[in-house]
Amino acid sequence: HNGIKSISSLLQTNNFWRLRIGIGHPGDKRLVTNFVLKAPIKHDMQSRLELSPWLAGVFVAPQCRNLGIGSQLVRHVMQEACDAEIKKLYLFTPDQEQFYEKLGWTTFSREEYQGTPVTVMEITF
Repeated sequence: HNGIKSISSLLQTNNFWRLRIGIGHPGDKRLVTNFVLKAPIKHDMQSRLELSPWLAGVFVAPQCRNLGIGSQLVRHVMQEACDAEIKKLYLFTPDQEQFYEKLGWTTFSREEYQGTPVTVMEITF
């Protein structure tokens, strides 16, 4: 995949911090891509086990926001879900409802989760 090339192209510079994180190896080099770029997770909210699968863990460092990186990440997962014939995805967010609405997500519910008000959102393909 073209992760660094894509980021450099988007930022129009190679001058940015990079952090390489080791996550282990699945034992077979043919499985490395799927090991790193995992499919959406089955459950992200323990209070909503009936909803599945979930887009989870989207984070862009503050200094890299408003560059389209988060949108590209979410769109990539959405495309992967479509390719895998997943019909619907869910997510929850405490404060980024408008960001996801711009990408086609709709509000499923508003509720409290682990002491924080969140918006549960869905998208149907």
